[in-house]
Amino acid sequence: MKRFYILFMLLTVANLAAFTISGTVYENEQPTQAIVKLYNQFPVNNAEPFQQDNSSENGNYEFVFEATGVYYVEAASFDNPEQGIFYENCLEAAAATPIHINQANGEITGIDFDLFFLPEANNEILGTVTDENSTALSDATIKLFMLDTPANPPSIAYSGESGNFEFSNLMDGEYLMQVQHPAFQPYFYDGAMSWPQADIIVLEDSMQMIINPVLTSVNSNTVSGYVEDMTSGQPLADVVISALKQNNQSNNPVQVPTVETDLEGEYELELTPGFYQMYAQDPQSGEIQFFPNAASPLNAQWIHVNNDVTDIDFFLNTSQEGNYSVSGNITVGNQPPATPILAVAVSSDEDWEDVTMTDSTGDYEFPSLPEGDYYIFTINDQNTPTYYQDAIDFQEAELVTVNSDISNLNIDAQMPQETGYYEVSGYVSDEENQPVQNATVLFLDEDGAVADFAFTNNLGQYSSPYLSGINYTAIATKTFYNTDSELVTVYGNQSQDFCINQNAVFNSDGSIAENPLNLKVYPNPFNPNANISFSLTEKSSTMKLEIYNIKGQIVVRKMISNLKPGKHNLEWNGKDMHGNSIGSGIYLLKITIDKTVASKKILMLQ
Repeated sequence: MKRFYILFMLLTVANLAAFTISGTVYENEQPTQAIVKLYNQFPVNNAEPFQQDNSSENGNYEFVFEATGVYYVEAASFDNPEQGIFYENCLEAAAATPIHINQANGEITGIDFDLFFLPEANNEILGTVTDENSTALSDATIKLFMLDTPANPPSIAYSGESGNFEFSNLMDGEYLMQVQHPAFQPYFYDGAMSWPQADIIVLEDSMQMIINPVLTSVNSNTVSGYVEDMTSGQPLADVVISALKQNNQSNNPVQVPTVETDLEGEYELELTPGFYQMYAQDPQSGEIQFFPNAASPLNAQWIHVNNDVTDIDFFLNTSQEGNYSVSGNITVGNQPPATPILAVAVSSDEDWEDVTMTDSTGDYEFPSLPEGDYYIFTINDQNTPTYYQDAIDFQEAELVTVNSDISNLNIDAQMPQETGYYEVSGYVSDEENQPVQNATVLFLDEDGAVADFAFTNNLGQYSSPYLSGINYTAIATKTFYNTDSELVTVYGNQSQDFCINQNAVFNSDGSIAENPLNLKVYPNPFNPNANISFSLTEKSSTMKLEIYNIKGQIVVRKMISNLKPGKHNLEWNGKDMHGNSIGSGIYLLKITIDKTVASKKILMLQ
């Protein structure tokens, strides 16, 4: 027993061993003070550093931490902390050299930088945003995209009370500018209506450029109706009517206007043109209903507001029928949400749906759910819809069993990065070629981060307008549907369609069946080869085999046609589509044969 205790203590001490990364920051070969950032993941756009410190007067810095892994280091000047240089002296995160820390190599020195390689960043753009009547506009979002770094996020500024905005410390180069405000048409420099007609801004030699965007008003329309109690038929006053817009992503979230019903239960809400889901919330019971008579956004109808719309009525059930409370906190990038977010609970048998809303801190509560298994997810027009536990793909969602009160059921959603100015649009349909509304289309960059997302409207249409000219993994997903995943190379404005099928093969508890095709992988864990076997009961026209890493990036995609009934065997050599050997970790194997999908988690151990 004593030897076991000593061994346990030795292992504990070993696991808490301190590892270090150190180096020196120079500028034109002279040591200098600078900001140094350490990342414990690939430094994707908007990634928060794991640690951050300033180098000393002699340029020296050191990071101390307790976990092995792969790390990245960035250095930046105090004058321009947002524009850094990665090891080894490269401007782009994609070209950063990783630093591998393990028990045998736990003290890395000589991770040096020379800020001399940073380009000059002395240009600035300033101006005032007004409407066509020369009235200053506050809370406008101004985005500045640098053309030669298409995968980088834009620089963003917001107009103040006087309409003023400013960009400083801009590098020499070519830029595109967009200005957004909820009540106005988007503005593209210099007065264009869309990106293809926009003028290029050229900055060089410490230039100061004044740009005064003039925005054109959008005529608003009214959406009207009434709200009554479903049981008594009496009108309900003070019910809050809100709208969720199909495309409302913005780095400066501005909530869509709301309105309350009067004593007669009637309301009028002004909205700019677009597609909206309308919903009503009773302030007493917290009951939320979507139009028309939908308990959740899964079955809500998109209303096309291009003129005045009437008879958008709601019939609320203000009674509570369940037994158990489910509560938690919803964050966006581990921060409290800037605007309220809807939390949705849908039972695995689709017999019960409930919706609630977060408060200002992101807390939510379903006060009265019946016993059962539920999918819990968030939905908002500005943040990525996300299932418990932090899954953006329904097929990766985890069921929550409710047979008692549950607290601390937390979800963290992503803010889409919106790094570019290309638009991908298209349709999502089912196997009968019918449109699928209320699906979510997401574009994941090569690091697995959400670049942009969109909802499909009643016609199955979507539009994702903020993409860069790079490769994306695009997925179309919806609760109780199989997911369609496609590799999309964006080279300009283009289209991409998806097909997702309802009523996937489910287990008795409502979760997606892991093994409808008798799918087997052996050995599992594997290294380096994995044998994949499955069985067919009838001839298949097409089989699609896909393997994803834990970030959701596609690793392997293979198509096989005209498979005969019986058992089939395939062998995977542990290499990706480019012939590179994969690393240790968890991977998701997915096989799609006609309308049937089977998936299995597999583990590579080196």
